Amino acid sequence: MTGPRSTVHGPRSWSGGASLVVGLAFAGLSAALALAGPALAPEDPRAGDLARAYAAPSPGRPLGSDEQGRDLFSRTLSGARPSVGIALFGAAGALALGAPAGLLGAGRGLLAGAAMRGVDVLLAFPSLLFALAVLAVTGPGLGGVAATLAISGAPAAARAVHAAALSAAARAHVEAARALGVSPLGVALRHVAPLCAGPVAVWATQRIGQGLLAAAGLSFLGLGAPPGEPEWGAMLARGRDYAVTAPWLMLAPGLAITLTALGWNLLGDALAARLAARGGGG
Repeated sequence: MTGPRSTVHGPRSWSGGASLVVGLAFAGLSAALALAGPALAPEDPRAGDLARAYAAPSPGRPLGSDEQGRDLFSRTLSGARPSVGIALFGAAGALALGAPAGLLGAGRGLLAGAAMRGVDVLLAFPSLLFALAVLAVTGPGLGGVAATLAISGAPAAARAVHAAALSAAARAHVEAARALGVSPLGVALRHVAPLCAGPVAVWATQRIGQGLLAAAGLSFLGLGAPPGEPEWGAMLARGRDYAVTAPWLMLAPGLAITLTALGWNLLGDALAARLAARGGGG
């Protein structure tokens, strides 16, 4: 039995471990660049030099220059802060807004049912339409995009917390605490919430990758970063006009978005696999 088991599960374990390592590497690097990227930029990301406009990648400028002669390497490093920062804020804000409704909906009674029916109504709206509706209120800009990700992600966060709370509430020791007369609030805070940490962490890491793509898409449409600001979605939008003559203008921000989203999604998948292997425990 030992031989076949190791043969079957070995590659799967290695694959899960590889996803965790790669995900941690890319996600950790993106978080580090969000903190220190502007300080690491060798040049001012907003300072142009028309004499070096459309310069191809070279040893001095490994990612080349844009249409105004700005160093794309410096702009890509500096763009990590708004791009990744907005995605992190969006996931945290969605949890802060949605978690109370999710926990409330896991309880019993009319109020709990009403909370989740309200969440279901919000989830029925297309995500892009929901985002545009929020932006119509907040106005375009990085702050508006961050608020949009938080508000539009709140219903999904509530549903994720609700599912985790329902699973946790069915545990034997939670039922025992309820039978012993522990208050509903005490059961939720001391027994249910800790068991939700694992599933919620999986949702949050995957939401960061989704939020990064959503923020980049809104900036690509001109609803995010103001002109000239180093932000990956806005950089990608500017580079599309030069996709044939200067493809490196799209390559730098495109790779940054792709690898960062991939890292957070791989990290979420690896955490989900480990949580499933442990039986879904928090």
